[in-house]
Amino acid sequence: MNSELDIVREGQNKSVTNNFLAAIEFMDDLTNNDSLPKHIRYKIRIALDYTDNTFQTQDRVQTGKNIPYGIQTQQMPYPYSINDKFVNSISRMLLLLMVLNWIFTVSMNVKDIVHEKEKQLKEIMKIMGLKDSVHWFTEFILCTTVIMFTAFLLVLLLKCLSSTVAFGFGCDYITRFEGMVKGIQWFNINNGVKPNDNFTFLYCIIMMLIDSVL
Repeated sequence: MNSELDIVREGQNKSVTNNFLAAIEFMDDLTNNDSLPKHIRYKIRIALDYTDNTFQTQDRVQTGKNIPYGIQTQQMPYPYSINDKFVNSISRMLLLLMVLNWIFTVSMNVKDIVHEKEKQLKEIMKIMGLKDSVHWFTEFILCTTVIMFTAFLLVLLLKCLSSTVAFGFGCDYITRFEGMVKGIQWFNINNGVKPNDNFTFLYCIIMMLIDSVL
């Protein structure tokens, strides 16, 4: 750069695209010198985003009060955990995604029932001497076949047994254990995520079993 004004203009242009970090301007003319002087005068121009503000210093000078600095302590992560952004984001969506996964099965069952009502297939089966239980057993087999395929994939992926609140808590604990690179296993199914955590994934399963009975 030939002058200080050129540095300012170039810095403003590059700051628009966030490509400017800092610039150094030498106050002395060193172009024709073979050796460096003992005292070099220079300016360091840093981008505004990387410069700390002087509010604390200004408050101390103008008010004459010694403002104490804020101190913050944070416990080291225990037990061992990995800051996985994908696991943290999917933990909020896992419940919704797994519930939406069954909508396809429900819609297919509704379509089959409407088709049966339209074609009056059950009435034809009655004329043939078949009972209603045969028709509903057939619907049960068709529905179970589709659901079992989807459930097999879910169990294969989650390796666990995952209804309302219990289901949501269970999905949350699944993602927490996955973030600890452990996963829900049979040996830790009754263990909490934290040392003082009294709630476990086993409680979620018991709650869902009670919901199933009710």
